[in-house]
Formats: sequence, C-alpha cells, structure tokens
Amino acid sequence: MPKIDAALIQQIVRRLSVPGRFLYGFLKRYGDQVHYPEHPTLVQDRYNLAQFEISNYREYIQRSIYYLGYWEIRETRLLRKILRPGDTFVDVGANIGWFSILAAQLVQEQGQVLAFEPSEVLCGLIRRNIEVNGLKNIQLEKLALSNRSGRAQLIFPSAINQGAATLRPVDSETSALPSEEIETIRFDEYDWPQQPDSIRLLKIDTEGAEPLVLEGMANLIQAQICEFILFEISRELGSERLPLLSLFPSYDLFRITLFSLIPINGSRTELPDQTFNVLACRKGHSDVARIRSWWTL
Repeated sequence: MPKIDAALIQQIVRRLSVPGRFLYGFLKRYGDQVHYPEHPTLVQDRYNLAQFEISNYREYIQRSIYYLGYWEIRETRLLRKILRPGDTFVDVGANIGWFSILAAQLVQEQGQVLAFEPSEVLCGLIRRNIEVNGLKNIQLEKLALSNRSGRAQLIFPSAINQGAATLRPVDSETSALPSEEIETIRFDEYDWPQQPDSIRLLKIDTEGAEPLVLEGMANLIQAQICEFILFEISRELGSERLPLLSLFPSYDLFRITLFSLIPINGSRTELPDQTFNVLACRKGHSDVARIRSWWTL
C-alpha cells in the first residue's frame, strides 16, 4: 500500500471536523502507512489562539494537536469559558504546554500563567512553544508539586504518551521503566515571583499523584484563594475518590462530561468507576451558572 501523506490527512480532518474517535480508528489501522514530515512542524490550534511545534508525530498529545488542533476538548472548553484578561492561571503537570499556552493568550499581557512541569524533555517543548508564540506572561518551573519538598523519581510508563509520566512509587511494576530524578515542592511553600490575591483557575493533571499535590496545597485550598480547581480522579492510578473530594468543603464539585457539568453530592454510587475530571467551584461563585451553560460555547 502506498504511503499516505500526514499533511493531507490533517487537511481533511480539520476541514470536515472529523471526530477524534474516527481519526484514531483510522490511524490504528493504517498508521504504518502514514508518512510524516522529517522535521518539526508549526500547527495552529483550532481556536486560532496559538501555534504549537510538533516534533513527535506519533506521541499521543502531539498527534492530537497536529491533526485535530486541540487536546482534551472538554477541559479546553472550560479553560476558555473561565479565563479572562488579567486572570491568573496555574498549570500543574503542564506537559507540552497546551493549557498554559492557550491560557497565556486568554489572560493577555496583564494576566499571568504559572506552569509546573518536572520533565526536562517536556520543559524544553514548553519553552519552545512559549518562544514560538512570543509570550512574556508565563513563568515555567521545572518542579513537581507534591506533599513534601525534596527529591523523587518521575516514571515514564509510555514512550508514545508523554502525558502518562507519574510520581507513582517505584515498585516491581515500575522499576524497569525509564525515570528521571526530579525536585518536588509543596505548593504552600512555593515562593511566588508575583503572588496574586486570587487564582482564577488551577488545573492539576499528574496521573494519579493528585492526592499528593492537593495535600501540599491544603492551606491554599482552605483559604479559598482558588476560584476554580480542575483535577483528575483515577481509581486505577491510585486516586481514592471520596477522600479526595472531602478536601473541598468550601467548594461545589462537578463531574465534567462532554456537554455538561454534573453536580457531585458525595455519594459513592453517583461516581463512575473510570477516570474522570472534576471542577471545584468556590461556593456561591457568581460565574458558576454561566460556566455550566458551556455547551453553548
């Protein structure tokens, strides 16, 4: 079978708004026949907010941005719905910088973005994307947030999914996997360059290390400095659901679905078994009703 040009697939996917599930099905079947560029490519996101340099076309996140122009569309919708010019956004587990770069454009020059990413390789990709977009309002920290300040091992369980890197303990399952020694810090101990009075949105995606991250920012949560907190719960990766949710007595909690935000009332039976994302909203926040109507976006 002759090679299929990746750029042609990209044009078709974007012009016809092909859903990701159909694209991934096609690539699973014919991926070996796809010819990718030999050099990094700059691609525009679907919202015309920023450009991203794609260098690994088979890596899961970069592949999605290359073909579809987005990554994690539900959470990206929320980001665009919540952030305003002048806001502060904190990105914990920034990966290649998808959310950080978009956020920097949304909050504009008068706002600020603080991105935490412990991986040396991923920090390099973020720096490149910051440079490509000429951004001056992102503070990148090569650190992992955790429940203690010190050193830890960052485990890389997948070569084709850089977003799967995790602080899971080294055991019989992870000891043979590639790893990188990194620095960890409690967010409550972090010395801000310019500490804001309020954080509009804090996003956490640390592949099962969310309990450690949240424990290390207990004072910040208790003080309700964050208006909105977006985080992942994964039983498979070690995030116990109800104990984790109990950390937010001053927040209303919502499970994120494709077209709505479903209230979480603390019942074990109402939570799905699979991985899902949660939006914590400071109780009584005036923007909650507008944000819950996000399917009009």
